[in-house]
Amino acid sequence: MSKMPRIYADSTIERMYRKLALPDETIKLLFDYFSAMANLYQLLPLKDAYKIISGQNKGMITEEQFIAFSEIARHEEHEYYILSEDEIYIDGKKSEPMERTLVHESLCLCGFDEYYELEEEQYDKPLCILPKDELLRYTDDSYIPDTPQTRAMTDFLRKTLKMNKDDAEDVLAECNIICRLESGINNIEMVFSLIEKKGFFMSEAQLKRFISLYQDLHNNSRKPANRGFTPNELRAKQGGTSTLPKSITFGPNISNALRNGTMNANEIGMQILCGDFPDEIKRLMLEELKRQTTVKPISRNAPCPCGSGKKYKHCCGK
Repeated sequence: MSKMPRIYADSTIERMYRKLALPDETIKLLFDYFSAMANLYQLLPLKDAYKIISGQNKGMITEEQFIAFSEIARHEEHEYYILSEDEIYIDGKKSEPMERTLVHESLCLCGFDEYYELEEEQYDKPLCILPKDELLRYTDDSYIPDTPQTRAMTDFLRKTLKMNKDDAEDVLAECNIICRLESGINNIEMVFSLIEKKGFFMSEAQLKRFISLYQDLHNNSRKPANRGFTPNELRAKQGGTSTLPKSITFGPNISNALRNGTMNANEIGMQILCGDFPDEIKRLMLEELKRQTTVKPISRNAPCPCGSGKKYKHCCGK
């Protein structure tokens, strides 16, 4: 693997800008696009970047001008790199300018392992192209979209847990980062830790509600691994191709243990969240757990749900 692109001297960069001869507002807009794309996708071929920019700004820039601009950005210091194949892979070939890749700097801090992992996760997924105004909001790397899910989580933190504005914003920001950048939802413990450090402790009912809100937030967060799509959007776009079940039902043993308190619903919920399951399976399991723990009490004279044929009071209800 060769060295990263060399940073040019200011005088060299100035000459390149003069030769490019684009208006200052166009230069600024291009840099905003590159920053937003690095934050939203983390990994994006330049040909896709040009497709988005030229499609949203008809006649603003030619492909030759875009290549010249990306060459300048490639040799300046930014929160992203523009890399050729030979700079990423040991046996990679030198790429043509439009075959290079826009890469968030976080993927290259300690080698390229994180780059390779994200590249594999993104493989064969469609590209989400947001409207211009929404896409450019991602120039702020801490941007949190205003969605029903973020509003619901904020309401829970402010109204149910009685957090002040600053604490609620801190927790929501932590949730947003984890939901976007983690491949699963296993790091919810980090959010629990932050909430407890701020001096807030949830009851069993509040914990169940928080887990449900967090799962909903996760499924509606735009993820670099999904090339900008949320899990729910990608699932809908690939509808009919999944082999995952549409629902999950616990067997009578687990159901009875949850009802009589032998199994703790919160502990089961944490085991599901931390388990090595696909996100969709986790969602279905959490939905079933919620259903099982909110059902009405069984009449003692009703048939036992275990299927024995006996009345509940003579079977599992003893």
